[in-house]
Amino acid sequence: MEYAHQVVGLWVWAVVVSHLVEHTQGQDPTLQQVFRFQTTDLYGLQQLYAEWNKSTPDLGKNLAGWRQIPNLLEIGPLPEMPCPCYSESWQGVLCLRQLEPVDPGFFYQLYNVWIVGLTLTDSSLTGSLPPAIGNLSSLVSLVITGNKGLKGRLPKELQFLGFNLNILDLQGNGFKGSLPKALSSLQQLQELDLSRNKFGGTLNVDFRKMPWLRTLNLSRNLLGGSINPDYFQDLGQLITLDLSSNNFTGPLFNLTKSPSLNSLNLSFNSFSGEVRASNILNFTNSFNLKVVDLSNNSLTGLLPDFSAWTNLTVLDLSYNQFQAAAFPVWIKNLQRNLQVLRLKGNNLTDQFPNHFLQDFKHLKILDLDNNNMTGTFYIQDVIALPLLRSLSITNNNITDVVYNGSLFKAIERFGINLQGNPICHQILPHDYLKLCVCEQNCIDPEIIQDTSERSFIVIATSVAGSVLAISIFIISLVFWKTKTEKQKLQLQVQQHFAEKDIKPTIFTFNQLRNATEDFAEKNKIGEGSFGIVYKGHLLENTEAVAVKQLFIRNQQSITEFLNEVVVVTAIKHRNLVNLKGCCVREDQRLLVYEYLDNNDLARHLFNQKGKSQLLDWQARLNICLGVARGLHYLHTSAQPRIIHRDIKASNVLLDKDLQPKIADFGLALFFPDEQSRIITSEIAGTRGYWAPEYATLGQLSEKADIYSYGVLLLELVSGRRNLDHSLPEHKVYLCQWGRDLHMQSNVMELVDPALSLSRDEEVAVRRIINIALLCIQVEPDRRPTMAAVVATLEGSLNLEPEGMRQVSQEIEEEILQDAIDLRVFSAQTMGGNMGSSTVSLQAR
Repeated sequence: MEYAHQVVGLWVWAVVVSHLVEHTQGQDPTLQQVFRFQTTDLYGLQQLYAEWNKSTPDLGKNLAGWRQIPNLLEIGPLPEMPCPCYSESWQGVLCLRQLEPVDPGFFYQLYNVWIVGLTLTDSSLTGSLPPAIGNLSSLVSLVITGNKGLKGRLPKELQFLGFNLNILDLQGNGFKGSLPKALSSLQQLQELDLSRNKFGGTLNVDFRKMPWLRTLNLSRNLLGGSINPDYFQDLGQLITLDLSSNNFTGPLFNLTKSPSLNSLNLSFNSFSGEVRASNILNFTNSFNLKVVDLSNNSLTGLLPDFSAWTNLTVLDLSYNQFQAAAFPVWIKNLQRNLQVLRLKGNNLTDQFPNHFLQDFKHLKILDLDNNNMTGTFYIQDVIALPLLRSLSITNNNITDVVYNGSLFKAIERFGINLQGNPICHQILPHDYLKLCVCEQNCIDPEIIQDTSERSFIVIATSVAGSVLAISIFIISLVFWKTKTEKQKLQLQVQQHFAEKDIKPTIFTFNQLRNATEDFAEKNKIGEGSFGIVYKGHLLENTEAVAVKQLFIRNQQSITEFLNEVVVVTAIKHRNLVNLKGCCVREDQRLLVYEYLDNNDLARHLFNQKGKSQLLDWQARLNICLGVARGLHYLHTSAQPRIIHRDIKASNVLLDKDLQPKIADFGLALFFPDEQSRIITSEIAGTRGYWAPEYATLGQLSEKADIYSYGVLLLELVSGRRNLDHSLPEHKVYLCQWGRDLHMQSNVMELVDPALSLSRDEEVAVRRIINIALLCIQVEPDRRPTMAAVVATLEGSLNLEPEGMRQVSQEIEEEILQDAIDLRVFSAQTMGGNMGSSTVSLQAR
């Protein structure tokens, strides 16, 4: 800092040729543009660059434009030097310029320039945040996020940004140590986000000195101890407060002077003592508060009454130590807006509140697991809730369930889970109602009776991108065909789609050839057994698309393909890759999908060079849930229902926010709703992900996808492939190793060593491993449905239901016994092209 202090107040000149810079409106374009920077700003940038360029990979991408600026103190007459803004923009640097009056006879326009913004997100930065950050005293916004290699303590010199800084966002890095008291000097802050780091110690920042603060997020750190209640007084502008997933203790602090508060999350701490909502929250402006999460603490006394906060949409008071009491009647006041209600593990007693819930028209999630509620559960009292998607009452004392309607059509949009209640202790094979609510195995008895009279029809098609399942639509533009023949085929296609409600987009071959620069090698982003994928830009749309050029392997008729195109185009889900359209010539078939920025999951998990952009546990957990949702949609909501048959890491694509989308449905099987299992002689998919009954007997059902999903979960946890012959013999087969570790009560050895987990994250990891082990059981009927998996993950990201908590010793012994003779049939036996490889469940 000494050098910086020597140059405070000086300016550095930078000359930029006029045609390289956007001129200020009304100024003479023949004049040169001259920018004058504060030396402290440039010095600060140079010190950041000096710290980060030591080990940050791919500087040309992650710090594009950044370079050394020499001779900061040698200020001669207008020397030329690199300019961080305008002509040679440095990635993430934002500047503000102001025209300075000069003598009319001068040959230049003079601008004073201040560096007001620095944004470096997911830039793989390594090192620390150097003290010289304090030299950038004009910063209004400092956003450096998602750089796990950025470690060390925050410098106290951040206090020198206090006069201007509005946004300080350092979430998702690797910072540690105590939060510096100097942060209290940032009096203009409106947003402070230090979440997902490793900050520890007590909280010693006085937020009262930040009167404009609107967002405060310190979640998912290692902060602890009691909180000085004075630090949160007079935050009149505060909208969002998130201190979740730390180790804070002591009583809750007073927020009654924060009337604008919209979201409060204090979950997963160790706050204690009795709670009165009116003592901690502002009552007069109660209409602002929408989200309250006080779950997983040690709060005592009566369940706090939030009836005055009638605009609440989310209320979670789960897993505290409140006194035993009946379901609170004051919740009736929240019926107008409440969407999520979680009261798990709170000693709730008395009868289940059946009729009480009928008026909660916006309710989406109701979770009352692990209480002591009794009586009968009447499904008709909740079935009419239009938005309900998950209702879980596991581990209570419900003794009966009643429903007299067509249950299976009525609850197809959401799951009901009563596992762990007395009603579920004994279930007869044909007790379809109990099978549905206790095991999420919902089978329509009318369909079961009718299946003996139906023939099983399987439509093998290609969904969202591959040739053996749903190939999409054919338009032949053949150069050696006559114009009449081309027009005839075009008319056939148009007439076919004109009769359908769903009309896929038709692209010409020239459009796609131009979009991909004639399918240039530089635009190639992937290749598989069924085609090559290119990145492209459509002329009429600047957004990127993925163009898949399929290998032609069959002679399916035009009509069949067009029918399949209609089916695929209708499939829309946030966790499924979206098909935009297609183009077919006689010798070319091309599919056009949305382009996803972060490629596939396999490259993030298994590419060692990509470990610098490590997927943290929260990202992996989101991927678990997203893939589960996508599969659940394919299995239950798609028309016709779909078995993917090739769920694996390389078929899970990630968007810019790392949200997953299932891709490459090239091996998917469509099957009618009345058919739950079929036999096939064609074994498709990828070795290591095959379900045993599918690999050995050709039995295919949705449980085959669930097996593959379980394998994928283990890969997400471990960061390795399911088959790896470079490892010691007992670790080669990931599934077998996982079972062995489970029986040794040592499943945490599976965890990717590159992950740094908090205590709460370790709990979540164990839960995911246990769900994976349930999914990869040898007996298909023992595997959960995707509805059960989704309900488990959506219902609680921190504590699984009792039924998903562990794989029993009895089941484990059965699995190992079954695995002894488990082998994949050869291609000659099964009629497929499989060779003689063995499945990943071989016995030791």
